[in-house]
Amino acid sequence: MSQPLTLLSEEDSLFQSSVRQFARERIAPHVREMDEQSRFRPDLLKEMFDLGLMGIEIPEEHGGQGGTFFQAVLAVEELAAVDPSAAVIADVQNTLVINAVLRWANEDQKRRYLPRLAKDTAASYALSEAASGSDAFALQTRARRDGGDWVLDGRKLWITNALEAGLLFFGPLLFAARLLPLTVNLARMITRPIPRGVVPFWVGIGLDTCDQRPQPMAAVLHGVIFGSIAPTSRQRRTIAAPALVVGHPKDPIHPAADAAMLAEELPNATFVEAKNILEWRVSPDRLNQVAADFCTTCWKSASTRSRRGRARS
Repeated sequence: MSQPLTLLSEEDSLFQSSVRQFARERIAPHVREMDEQSRFRPDLLKEMFDLGLMGIEIPEEHGGQGGTFFQAVLAVEELAAVDPSAAVIADVQNTLVINAVLRWANEDQKRRYLPRLAKDTAASYALSEAASGSDAFALQTRARRDGGDWVLDGRKLWITNALEAGLLFFGPLLFAARLLPLTVNLARMITRPIPRGVVPFWVGIGLDTCDQRPQPMAAVLHGVIFGSIAPTSRQRRTIAAPALVVGHPKDPIHPAADAAMLAEELPNATFVEAKNILEWRVSPDRLNQVAADFCTTCWKSASTRSRRGRARS
């Protein structure tokens, strides 16, 4: 006979108490401020990751807590008693996204995504649509097979955890570039005459960022983020040209795991992990040498093939 859900084991009771203490001591003092600003504090989200609240069921070999679904429910309950927003973030991460990955992802996908979800990557959940709301049985979005790939086709809105998952980095830029071209053009006119060599390095980066034409910038960003201009996995596996792929785990746009996946798919790719996301900007010597060696290797290989071709002829 199973015991009632309200009768917790010693382990579950200790877990519940720790979450309750964190919620009351760390989250509660900031709830009103976060509600007024419609923004969840990034430092609190980091603390939730550090405490393991964002990867409760993820196995320990993937960096998670190796806990149970019931513990995820306990965590959501204790967070909700203090701040429903914190509870939703943890709920979506644990009971929806991580649970789906554990159930239906293959081993390669688990190896690729679970460590990130356990460490520092918040996941969003795109369910709602304009015509169906949150009725999962009336969704119009479809997944269709395209050779060895799957293509998602549809429109989503009210995407839970979207800001925490990283879309905040793109939204304002796309909005300004697409809908406020006069503002962007004015920024170009004001900043272009400023000599780049007489201002600090970081100011130069900001000036270079302002010196962009809004329409092409918006089109490229929109295509990269929302479009399907990238080659499919099947197409990437046929690209025989040598490629140098550079990535870093803390890159918010192109994490090292994605770069490593790309390098695995390209037949003749070399993957190099950067020391930090701005290494090629602020201290480029190492990566410059890597790139130079890569180009030299490619040139020597091409020269050898060319000589062999002439010898055969």
